[in-house]
Amino acid sequence: MSTEAPKTEDEIIEWLNARGNGDPDENGISRDQLRENRLLTPRQRLEELERCVSGLMRLQERVKINRHAGN
Repeated sequence: MSTEAPKTEDEIIEWLNARGNGDPDENGISRDQLRENRLLTPRQRLEELERCVSGLMRLQERVKINRHAGN
């Protein structure tokens, strides 16, 4: 995968998976959050991942709109 920002949902998921479980020093994910995630069912994990991907896609769209508006 290139160093360019991921654009599609598949690219975002690949980007997230490439970073493993997270290191609090590297990306701000706390060990408590990782423990909570392990308590989720597979279905709950998928729903949480979908929620996060959706949020990232909305954020990307807002950034795109702001760039076109000159902000």
